[in-house]
Amino acid sequence: MCGSVYGMMSRGLTPIGLLVRMPVLKECVRSPRVLPAIVACLMIVISLMGSTGCQLAVPVCLSGVSMGAAYMYTSLAEQTFSYDLDKLSRAALTALTKMGMVVVRQSLEEGNRHIEAKATELSISIKLKPITSKSTKMRVNARKGILLDKATALEIIRQTSSEAARIARS
Repeated sequence: MCGSVYGMMSRGLTPIGLLVRMPVLKECVRSPRVLPAIVACLMIVISLMGSTGCQLAVPVCLSGVSMGAAYMYTSLAEQTFSYDLDKLSRAALTALTKMGMVVVRQSLEEGNRHIEAKATELSISIKLKPITSKSTKMRVNARKGILLDKATALEIIRQTSSEAARIARS
C-alpha cells in the first residue's frame, strides 16, 4: 500500500485525491460533513511536519482556545419572550419545579434576575434580562461538571414558554 501511495504522490496526486481513490473511504470523503474535517486534519498534520519546539505550541494552543470558545457559545440556549420579567420569572420557577429540579438560589442584580437550580447531575443557571417593559430575554446554561448540556437548556426554555403562556391566559 505504501509503495502505491508514494507512487501516486509522485505522479502529482494530492492527499485528498489519494483518499478518494481508497475504496473504503470513497463514500465517506464525499460526505459534505466529512470532507472539511479531513482537509483540516491534513492541514494540521502537514503544518506539524515542518514545525519544532515552540513553533508547535502556539498554533495548538490557539486552536484549542478557539474550539473551547465555539463550544461555549454554541452550547448556550437563549430566547426572547413577549412577557415581562415577573411573569417569565414565575414561569421559569414553575417549569423547573415541574421538571423535578430544585431551585437553590434567586437574586436580582442590576435589573436582571438570576435563578440557580440543581438536578441529579446538572447545575442550572438562568438569567432573565428585561429588554423592554413587555419583553424579556432568557439565557439558560445547564452544566454537568465542565460540560454543557444544550438539550436540557432548550427543554427548560420550552417548558418555561408553555408555563408563561398558561400564566398569561389566567
